[in-house]
Amino acid sequence: MAKAKVKRLMNARVAILNINMAAVDGWGDGTRQVAIRDMIRAQGASVVTSQENNLYNWFCSASGLGTNWFFRRHGNSNIMFDGNQHDLVDNTYYQLDLPTPVGPGYSTRRLVGLQLLNKAAQQTFWVHATHFQPGTDEFNRGWQAQQMEACLDAIGSRDPANAVFGLDMNDSRTLEGPRVQARNHPSRMFDLRNKLACVSEYGPGRCSNGDLNTYTGYVAPARGKEWIDDLLTGDNLLPYYMRMVDTWTDDLTDHAAQRMSFIRLS
Repeated sequence: MAKAKVKRLMNARVAILNINMAAVDGWGDGTRQVAIRDMIRAQGASVVTSQENNLYNWFCSASGLGTNWFFRRHGNSNIMFDGNQHDLVDNTYYQLDLPTPVGPGYSTRRLVGLQLLNKAAQQTFWVHATHFQPGTDEFNRGWQAQQMEACLDAIGSRDPANAVFGLDMNDSRTLEGPRVQARNHPSRMFDLRNKLACVSEYGPGRCSNGDLNTYTGYVAPARGKEWIDDLLTGDNLLPYYMRMVDTWTDDLTDHAAQRMSFIRLS
């Protein structure tokens, strides 16, 4: 009886990868996209939330991850998923507010959301992806907070307890602000390290290299615990392991990727 229960839980696991690809088509010879494809395969992810992914068509092709992979995008926020493991049930799109006044370098920010069916467990969950505007000054932090609130409102309108949220917050210095905002919002979205109860340790147990900064600049990141990127989950989704994925050794992108496995509790 115990073995059957373990098998059921194993089948219910979903592996998700969050990665800013830094305009992956920037390498004309195609080696970078192939290396990112191989990294995604090696991580065993069946869902990928991404930002600055300009080659979503290629990734979801025979040359990329395979024709069984599908994508939905809104602006530079993108979700890809393995159709062998998941069915698309529903999707939604939102445009986030721009700062006023709009300055140079600003672009429209968006949220994309998909409801997927985990075929093995016959359970649904929502997955969302976004990319906030850059900036570390108080003006931009205010707009990042407003964009976070808009995302949380949207997520909260569609089964937030069974939601995953992959994002690039674009301010590595603001460690707790947006995460406290997400925890206190009615949608109750919890950041990955907090949910795994490794906030003070960043490493042992179910967090691997959780003390590395997620912005790398194409070099080995410092152990500064600054996460510009994160994966948030609702009350009914249980992350049980995460690791920071090396993207810097082979210059794949200027962000480390976060790989998380989770199960839906009911």
